[in-house]
Amino acid sequence: MEIERRRPAHQQTVGAGAFEERVVEVHEATEEPVVNKTAAVTEEVVVRREDTERIETVRDTVRKEEVDIERDTDRR
Repeated sequence: MEIERRRPAHQQTVGAGAFEERVVEVHEATEEPVVNKTAAVTEEVVVRREDTERIETVRDTVRKEEVDIERDTDRR
């Protein structure tokens, strides 16, 4: 058990039964936080697109690859 807070006592004297032996029951409870996310539509956005054209010249070295395929014609 953990002390949550302390506060000063309002009484200056202790009563006659303060030091008698007795049983005190304390029920302990725990809390578990529950976190959920939900999607909600708040606004809509309208988007306009402008078409533009452009011409580009691209220069680069192109590699050439050759593949040899051997077929097994005797196999059936």
